[in-house]
Amino acid sequence: MTVKSFIRILLVISILAVMIGIFLLSDETQVESEESSDAFVNPIIKLFYPDYDEMDASKQYTALLSINVLIRTGAHYSEYLVLGALCVGLALTFKSKRVSLYILIPLGAGVIYAILDEIHQLFVPGRCCQISDVIIDTCGTLTGILIIFTIVCIIKTRNEKQKDIVDNQNYSQSLDRDVRGHDILFFRTDGYRVETNEQRGSR
Repeated sequence: MTVKSFIRILLVISILAVMIGIFLLSDETQVESEESSDAFVNPIIKLFYPDYDEMDASKQYTALLSINVLIRTGAHYSEYLVLGALCVGLALTFKSKRVSLYILIPLGAGVIYAILDEIHQLFVPGRCCQISDVIIDTCGTLTGILIIFTIVCIIKTRNEKQKDIVDNQNYSQSLDRDVRGHDILFFRTDGYRVETNEQRGSR
Protein backbone atom coordinates (compact mmCIF):
# COMPACT_ATOMS: atom_id res chain seq x y z
CA MET A 1 0.00 0.00 0.00
CA THR A 2 1.34 3.41 -0.98
CA VAL A 3 1.40 6.41 1.35
CA LYS A 4 -1.21 8.16 -0.81
CA SER A 5 -3.56 5.16 -0.61
CA PHE A 6 -3.15 5.04 3.17
CA ILE A 7 -3.94 8.76 3.44
CA ARG A 8 -7.06 8.31 1.27
CA ILE A 9 -8.32 5.45 3.44
CA LEU A 10 -7.65 7.47 6.60
CA LEU A 11 -9.52 10.48 5.19
CA VAL A 12 -12.49 8.37 4.08
CA ILE A 13 -12.75 6.82 7.55
CA SER A 14 -12.54 10.29 9.13
CA ILE A 15 -15.24 11.67 6.81
CA LEU A 16 -17.55 8.76 7.59
CA ALA A 17 -16.92 9.24 11.34
CA VAL A 18 -17.84 12.93 11.13
CA MET A 19 -20.96 12.13 9.07
CA ILE A 20 -22.05 9.51 11.60
CA GLY A 21 -21.45 11.99 14.42
CA ILE A 22 -23.61 14.60 12.67
CA PHE A 23 -26.32 12.00 12.07
CA LEU A 24 -26.36 10.94 15.73
CA LEU A 25 -26.63 14.54 16.93
CA SER A 26 -29.48 15.19 14.51
CA ASP A 27 -31.19 11.99 15.65
CA GLU A 28 -31.58 13.35 19.18
CA THR A 29 -35.06 14.48 20.14
CA GLN A 30 -35.63 18.10 21.11
CA VAL A 31 -35.39 17.24 24.82
CA GLU A 32 -32.18 15.25 24.34
CA SER A 33 -30.71 18.00 22.17
CA GLU A 34 -31.48 20.66 24.79
CA GLU A 35 -29.91 18.50 27.49
CA SER A 36 -26.76 18.18 25.38
CA SER A 37 -26.66 21.95 24.87
CA ASP A 38 -27.17 22.65 28.58
CA ALA A 39 -23.71 21.25 29.32
CA PHE A 40 -22.26 24.21 27.39
CA VAL A 41 -24.91 26.84 28.17
CA ASN A 42 -24.15 27.43 31.86
CA PRO A 43 -20.40 28.19 31.52
CA ILE A 44 -20.95 30.34 28.43
CA ILE A 45 -23.88 32.29 29.86
CA LYS A 46 -21.78 33.18 32.91
CA LEU A 47 -19.07 34.42 30.56
CA PHE A 48 -21.34 36.69 28.50
CA TYR A 49 -23.78 37.61 31.30
CA PRO A 50 -21.92 37.75 34.64
CA ASP A 51 -25.02 39.22 36.32
CA TYR A 52 -27.35 36.53 34.91
CA ASP A 53 -28.56 35.41 38.35
CA GLU A 54 -29.64 38.98 39.19
CA MET A 55 -31.64 39.46 35.98
CA ASP A 56 -35.44 39.29 35.92
CA ALA A 57 -37.14 36.32 34.26
CA SER A 58 -37.72 37.98 30.88
CA LYS A 59 -34.08 39.09 30.53
CA GLN A 60 -32.87 35.66 31.63
CA TYR A 61 -35.04 34.07 28.95
CA THR A 62 -33.67 36.45 26.29
CA ALA A 63 -30.09 35.79 27.38
CA LEU A 64 -30.65 32.02 27.47
CA LEU A 65 -32.23 32.10 24.02
CA SER A 66 -29.32 34.06 22.51
CA ILE A 67 -26.74 31.71 24.03
CA ASN A 68 -28.64 28.67 22.72
CA VAL A 69 -28.66 30.16 19.23
CA LEU A 70 -24.92 30.87 19.52
CA ILE A 71 -24.13 27.31 20.63
CA ARG A 72 -26.28 25.66 17.98
CA THR A 73 -24.92 27.90 15.22
CA GLY A 74 -21.37 27.26 16.37
CA ALA A 75 -21.99 23.51 16.50
CA HIS A 76 -23.41 23.44 12.97
CA TYR A 77 -20.63 25.64 11.63
CA SER A 78 -17.74 23.78 13.27
CA GLU A 79 -18.87 20.24 12.44
CA TYR A 80 -19.30 21.10 8.76
CA LEU A 81 -16.02 23.04 8.76
CA VAL A 82 -14.29 19.80 9.77
CA LEU A 83 -16.27 17.87 7.16
CA GLY A 84 -15.33 20.36 4.42
CA ALA A 85 -11.65 20.25 5.40
CA LEU A 86 -11.60 16.45 5.27
CA CYS A 87 -13.44 16.33 1.93
CA VAL A 88 -11.07 18.77 0.23
CA GLY A 89 -8.15 16.86 1.73
CA LEU A 90 -9.45 13.71 0.06
CA ALA A 91 -10.04 15.54 -3.24
CA LEU A 92 -6.47 16.86 -3.24
CA THR A 93 -5.10 13.29 -3.23
CA PHE A 94 -6.41 12.97 -6.81
CA LYS A 95 -4.93 14.78 -9.80
CA SER A 96 -7.08 17.14 -11.84
CA LYS A 97 -6.25 19.90 -14.30
CA ARG A 98 -9.36 21.82 -13.19
CA VAL A 99 -8.53 23.44 -9.87
CA SER A 100 -12.19 24.43 -9.40
CA LEU A 101 -13.11 20.77 -8.93
CA TYR A 102 -11.08 20.66 -5.71
CA ILE A 103 -13.54 23.21 -4.30
CA LEU A 104 -16.80 22.40 -6.07
CA ILE A 105 -16.90 18.65 -5.38
CA PRO A 106 -16.23 18.88 -1.60
CA LEU A 107 -18.62 21.85 -1.35
CA GLY A 108 -21.32 19.94 -3.23
CA ALA A 109 -20.84 16.94 -0.94
CA GLY A 110 -21.19 19.16 2.15
CA VAL A 111 -24.32 20.90 0.83
CA ILE A 112 -26.00 17.63 -0.14
CA TYR A 113 -25.28 16.09 3.26
CA ALA A 114 -26.54 19.25 5.02
CA ILE A 115 -29.82 19.03 3.10
CA LEU A 116 -30.18 15.32 3.86
CA ASP A 117 -29.41 16.04 7.51
CA GLU A 118 -32.22 18.60 7.71
CA ILE A 119 -34.65 16.23 5.95
CA HIS A 120 -33.68 13.55 8.48
CA GLN A 121 -34.68 15.90 11.33
CA LEU A 122 -38.25 16.04 9.98
CA PHE A 123 -38.66 12.49 11.27
CA VAL A 124 -37.21 13.20 14.72
CA PRO A 125 -39.69 14.21 17.47
CA GLY A 126 -39.48 17.91 18.28
CA ARG A 127 -36.98 18.67 15.50
CA CYS A 128 -37.62 20.47 12.23
CA CYS A 129 -36.00 21.26 8.89
CA GLN A 130 -34.48 24.75 8.73
CA ILE A 131 -33.04 26.37 5.61
CA SER A 132 -30.96 28.64 7.86
CA ASP A 133 -29.13 25.57 9.18
CA VAL A 134 -28.31 24.48 5.62
CA ILE A 135 -26.85 27.95 4.95
CA ILE A 136 -24.76 27.79 8.14
CA ASP A 137 -23.58 24.28 7.26
CA THR A 138 -22.66 25.43 3.75
CA CYS A 139 -20.65 28.35 5.14
CA GLY A 140 -18.85 26.00 7.51
CA THR A 141 -18.06 23.57 4.69
CA LEU A 142 -16.75 26.37 2.46
CA THR A 143 -14.59 27.74 5.27
CA GLY A 144 -13.00 24.34 5.90
CA ILE A 145 -12.35 23.90 2.18
CA LEU A 146 -10.75 27.34 1.80
CA ILE A 147 -8.56 26.90 4.90
CA ILE A 148 -7.08 23.61 3.70
CA PHE A 149 -6.86 24.73 0.08
CA THR A 150 -5.04 27.94 1.09
CA ILE A 151 -2.59 26.05 3.31
CA VAL A 152 -1.84 23.55 0.53
CA CYS A 153 -1.31 26.35 -2.02
CA ILE A 154 1.06 28.19 0.32
CA ILE A 155 3.07 25.02 0.98
CA LYS A 156 3.17 24.16 -2.73
CA THR A 157 4.31 27.67 -3.71
CA ARG A 158 7.02 27.64 -1.05
CA ASN A 159 8.27 24.21 -2.14
CA GLU A 160 8.39 25.32 -5.78
CA LYS A 161 10.43 28.40 -4.85
CA GLN A 162 12.85 26.29 -2.82
CA LYS A 163 13.13 23.83 -5.71
CA ASP A 164 13.91 26.66 -8.14
CA ILE A 165 16.62 27.97 -5.80
CA VAL A 166 18.21 24.53 -5.48
CA ASP A 167 17.99 23.94 -9.24
CA ASN A 168 19.65 27.30 -9.95
CA GLN A 169 22.41 26.55 -7.45
CA ASN A 170 23.02 23.12 -8.97
CA TYR A 171 23.05 24.61 -12.48
CA SER A 172 25.59 27.26 -11.45
CA GLN A 173 27.81 24.67 -9.79
CA SER A 174 27.60 22.48 -12.90
CA LEU A 175 28.65 25.38 -15.14
CA ASP A 176 31.56 26.20 -12.85
CA ARG A 177 32.80 22.61 -13.06
CA ASP A 178 32.49 22.60 -16.86
CA VAL A 179 34.37 25.86 -17.23
CA ARG A 180 37.20 24.67 -15.00
CA GLY A 181 37.53 21.19 -16.44
CA HIS A 182 36.78 21.53 -20.15
CA ASP A 183 37.54 23.74 -23.11
CA ILE A 184 34.01 25.22 -23.44
CA LEU A 185 32.86 28.41 -25.11
CA PHE A 186 29.31 29.62 -24.57
CA PHE A 187 27.22 32.75 -24.15
CA ARG A 188 25.37 33.78 -21.00
CA THR A 189 21.70 34.72 -21.13
CA ASP A 190 22.63 38.38 -20.69
CA GLY A 191 24.66 38.30 -23.93
CA TYR A 192 28.18 38.29 -22.48
CA ARG A 193 30.67 35.79 -23.84
CA VAL A 194 32.28 33.43 -21.32
CA GLU A 195 35.66 31.82 -22.01
CA THR A 196 37.90 29.45 -20.14
CA ASN A 197 41.41 30.39 -19.13
CA GLU A 198 42.81 28.05 -21.77
CA GLN A 199 40.84 29.82 -24.48
CA ARG A 200 42.09 33.19 -23.33
CA GLY A 201 45.70 31.92 -23.36
CA SER A 202 45.43 30.46 -26.87
CA ARG A 203 44.48 33.79 -28.41
